[in-house]
Amino acid sequence: MCSDSVAGSDETESKASWIEGVAILVAVVVVVLVTAFNDWRKERQFRGLQSKIEHQHKFAALRAGQVQQIAVADLLVGDICHVKYGTTSNTVHVIVTPLSTMGYTSVGSVSHSRQWCY
Repeated sequence: MCSDSVAGSDETESKASWIEGVAILVAVVVVVLVTAFNDWRKERQFRGLQSKIEHQHKFAALRAGQVQQIAVADLLVGDICHVKYGTTSNTVHVIVTPLSTMGYTSVGSVSHSRQWCY
């Protein structure tokens, strides 16, 4: 009688062994989908904040002979910006001073040249 019950449990166990594999596969799919959704939501939130910052951050710039407050995204080639302490810009720019110009790149290299500046 004892041997019959052991043989019977092997049959039911072999018939239902696929359930464990499917359960593991479903668990992995659920974890991957939840993680992907959370990453997508955080990325969307980050892009929204980045866009908001770009449109709110303004420079005082000389354009058409007048000083105007211009959003960073709307700066054009030829705009002369008033740079103050703590101002940040992700651009290649030239600092104009009364006696000389200094060219700066976004990596911080400097090239000095003596010119008459207007």
